[in-house]
Amino acid sequence: ARSIPEFNVFDALQFCDDLLGRYGGHRAAGGFSFEANKLRQVKARLKDFACKHLELEHLKPLVTVDVEANLSDVDLELYSQIDRIHPCGIENSDPVLWTANAKVVEQKVIGKTSSHLKLTLAHAAPGETEQTVIKAIAWRWGTYYPLPKELDIAYKLRLNEWKGQRNVELELV
Repeated sequence: ARSIPEFNVFDALQFCDDLLGRYGGHRAAGGFSFEANKLRQVKARLKDFACKHLELEHLKPLVTVDVEANLSDVDLELYSQIDRIHPCGIENSDPVLWTANAKVVEQKVIGKTSSHLKLTLAHAAPGETEQTVIKAIAWRWGTYYPLPKELDIAYKLRLNEWKGQRNVELELV
């Protein structure tokens, strides 16, 4: 088996040392600044570094998606179908759905430390004019507030039962 060398973000910044004003970081993250007139040079240098050092194995997705879905398909029937595969755990994880171009209708930070986001999302499936509106929660996403007005979202389905009402909500991953 071949060993994949670890990709180091700080090495990429050092590769651009002569173009950057200030920079810092560590192997997994970094920050930098440069003069606006050096943008093309910095982009070219970073691209060159990536071509020389990045391996396909470094480009793993942060989230593995099981299926693309329209929010109009997300309902109690779909939740029930998915619920039949429970119990879920390490070897049988909850399916992750993906929807492109969801609109963020409302968002607010919640939790004692303002660390979570509660959202209202809307989406119209291709060819449809009516939008489906659904609630979502994003645990530990408070630092990303405010989110852009439109997002591609990956999520798991969650059942919300409150005062005799049952509806499906999204848990963003």
